[in-house]
Amino acid sequence: MNQQSDRPEPNRDEPKQVIVVRMKYPDGKGGKRKLRFGKLGAQLAHASEAPIFDRRIEFLDVNGDPIPIRGVVLDAPPAQIAEMAGSSAQPDGAVIHMDSFPGVLALFGLTEQMDIWSRIRFKKVILVADSDEDLVRIHELALERNLPTALIEDHGLTEFGGVKTKTAVSIGPAEPGLIDEITGRDGLVPCRLA
Repeated sequence: MNQQSDRPEPNRDEPKQVIVVRMKYPDGKGGKRKLRFGKLGAQLAHASEAPIFDRRIEFLDVNGDPIPIRGVVLDAPPAQIAEMAGSSAQPDGAVIHMDSFPGVLALFGLTEQMDIWSRIRFKKVILVADSDEDLVRIHELALERNLPTALIEDHGLTEFGGVKTKTAVSIGPAEPGLIDEITGRDGLVPCRLA
């Protein structure tokens, strides 16, 4: 263990998140221009957060309508919560009928790798791709492999002249080897360190 914290020592096998961003965009005059640092930071933040927030917990009534709950804290792994609630369903991304709360369904979207990632050090790698096509291909390959992913499209309100533009894609948090098949040194889509 690290003496400065309760976190385990870094490990190459621990879950990671990879964010691939485009750095250069058409300038409308036949050339290329870079993103402003503020815009780049915002796009990276969107890409990192989206796979997590897309899997937020929702509680549904018997008709499948959301129940407005603001502040439920379940400080236990999804499997333990399901066990406490008397459910035998698989928690990773599954709908769990909680027998202790008749008529209420809970959606647990965090995968085991996401849960581990959130408890350790939020390991991230930022890479660069050269085109929209690369970002879309990375997203498609992640979806095919059932990996958490988000393709970020800027609405063009402050940059890009009002044109919606794909800026980044994230994969994970997930097992590093699965992500590396797509974006690693010998991955399916060429990327480089930012």
